[in-house]
Amino acid sequence: KSHVTMRIYDVSGRSIRTLVNKILPGGKHQAMWDGKDKAGRNAASNIYFCRLQIGSFTSTERLILLR
Repeated sequence: KSHVTMRIYDVSGRSIRTLVNKILPGGKHQAMWDGKDKAGRNAASNIYFCRLQIGSFTSTERLILLR
């Protein structure tokens, strides 16, 4: 088991939405972003970053949202 967080950030580094923030067992897991911000509004077409943190491991991927 590890604490897992997955967050979406805009290009300014502001957190747009938290997709996962909990302790998960080992194995495959899936999370999907519906393109909405914390308030449930559609995020604008832009470049975003998805940061995954599992314990001390961190990975960041670039996303492009087109509306």
